Order: sequence, then structure tokens, then C-alpha cells
Amino acid sequence: MSLIGRLIIGLTKRFESRSARLAAAAAKGDTAAVQVLLAAGANVHGTYHEGRTALMEAASSGHKEVVRALLAAGANSNAVDKYGHTALIEAVARGHTEIVHTLLAARANANLSTKGGVTALLEAARGGHTEILRALLAAGADVDACEGIWKRTALMEAARQGPKESVMALLAAGAKVNAEARYGETALIGAAEHGHAEIVHELVAKGANINATDHYDRLTALMKAMCEGHTEAACVLADSGANVDIADENGRTALMLAATRGDREMLKSILAASANVNAVDEKGWTALMFAASMGNTEAVRALLAAEANVNILDKSRSTALINAAVAGHTETVRALLAAGANLQTREEHGVTALGFAKASGHAETVALLEKAGAKE
Repeated sequence: MSLIGRLIIGLTKRFESRSARLAAAAAKGDTAAVQVLLAAGANVHGTYHEGRTALMEAASSGHKEVVRALLAAGANSNAVDKYGHTALIEAVARGHTEIVHTLLAARANANLSTKGGVTALLEAARGGHTEILRALLAAGADVDACEGIWKRTALMEAARQGPKESVMALLAAGAKVNAEARYGETALIGAAEHGHAEIVHELVAKGANINATDHYDRLTALMKAMCEGHTEAACVLADSGANVDIADENGRTALMLAATRGDREMLKSILAASANVNAVDEKGWTALMFAASMGNTEAVRALLAAEANVNILDKSRSTALINAAVAGHTETVRALLAAGANLQTREEHGVTALGFAKASGHAETVALLEKAGAKE
């Protein structure tokens, strides 16, 4: 190699070494070392591993004095690393509010995104950093920008994570309340799935489509809340006029989900919304059958009081009574018998409720059925 070539390589390594030392000092928050290195000729714009700059390291680590020193030395607030991360995105992701304000004052671009499409506003929404979120909106952040993979917007992220104040700030900035993510998820569906009842209420009040379903399993916000056991959010949706008879990809309705869980308040709200108590899923199961199979006796009684048909047959000719007997739910069997359940119904293989109870070894259930006159 020529002398000039060796000199060039040597100088390059020297500058790279200075950049690495500057970044290391910035990451540690060593303001004095940063100033010494800058005075010695370290390049404030220099990069090291994966394109990282000293400003990114300082912003990420929360060292506000170092950030100010680097900016005063002319650091580029909009430099990006290999993955598209900026100092602003790093500071937002870690909730360093004062540094965010400093970077925005230095004209950091609030709309730059990582290679995955994540903007500073999305990071603020994900982290529940309301003050930062407001600062970004004031700096012109695109309120409806969505990330590249799941296509979620800041409103969707805030609805999933909370707090309500972040959601309200985004709505006030004109966020599209019914925007859909990659698989049809909306802000309302996300809020319901994560049990944020107050956010659900606010989104509905702002015109969210209460009956929207996702594209994956055709669940509504109401169904999502019920599947996750979020009673308050589910009740808010039911009381706000959600269609309780929409069925998912398996034909299950909100009432069936409530019956399966045995949640008294959910069931009360769904029934009050005039749910079809005798709707059937793809197997021919009714809400009563689901409740009976789980031994949710209170749910069974509530459904029967709402005029559920106790003797409907599913596609295998099974009944709610057979379902309860198979599992040995004696009190549920008692409630069904009191409502007139047919003791002698035989499912597709010719077995009765008594036959199943005996085969499963449920002695108490067997005794109750025999006392009621059941036959094999």
C-alpha cells in the first residue's frame, strides 16, 4: 500500500476513534469530556456503530446538558442511524421530556420515521407520554401517520396503552377515529381489548364505529372486551348501543361469550340490549349450551328467565342438559330440569344425559337425573 493510502487509513481510524470516544462520553453524560473532545477536533457529526451519533447517545440516555453542548457545537438534530432512528425518536421512546423540548427547539423534524415507519408521535403514544405527545403535535407531527408493519396510528396506540389524556389530545388534533390497522383493528377495538372503559366512552362519543369488526376473527370491540374479561368496557359498549347479535367467524355472539364466562354484569347488559337468546353458532350451540357446559348456573338461570329454549338440539343432537350432565354440573342440571329439559333426548350416538353422567362417573348428577325419572 502506498504512503498516501496508509495516511488516509490512519486518519480515518483516528477520526472514527474520536467519534466513538465522543459518543461514549455522551452516553455516560460526561459533559466535560464531551467539551474536551470537541475542542480537540472531534467531529460533532461523526458516526460510529451502525451510524449512531453522539447526540443520539446523549438523547437516548437522558443527558440534557450533553445534548445542549452538542447542539451548541452544531450537531445535526435530524441525523439518522442505520435503522432510521433520530435523536428525537430516541428521546421520545424513553420519555425524556426536557430533551424532547430541546431538540424540537433545535428544529428536530417531528415527522421523520424509522425504517419500520415509527415516528416520534407513535413512540409517544405507545409510551403514554402525554406531555411529549402534545409537544410533538404542536411541532407539526402528522397525527394520522401509521407505522409500516401493523399500520397502527398514534390514536390506536394511545387507545391501547392509555392514558385517556393522550387519546383526547390526538382527537382534538383531528385524528381519524375510524382509521383501520392492517387487520382491521380500530382505536375502539384496541381500547376495548385492553379494558380502557373511559377511553371506550370517549371514542364512542367522538363517532367511533361501535360495530366495526377486525379482519382476523371478525370480533367487535364488545366481543374483544368480553373475551379479555373487561366487564366495565363491555358494559359501556352494550349500553351505548353496540349490536349484540353480530357473530364472529365461528358464529358466536356476545351473549354466547358472556354465557361462557359466566359474568353476571356482562350477561345483564347483553340481555338488556335485546340479544337473540336462542341464536346458534356454527355447531348449533346456543348461549344456554355454553353456560351449561361450563357449569355457570347463574347464567343458565338468567338465560332461562329471558326465555331461552331449553330443548334446542345442536348439530350433533345434543342439548344443554346433556352438556351439563357430561361435565357433572349437578346444580346446572337441576336448573335445566326445573325449566322442563327433556330427560330422554338422545344425541347422535343414542346416548342420553343419564348415560353420559354414568359414563363420566358423576354419581351426584346420576342420582338427580334418576330421581327425575331419566332412563338410559
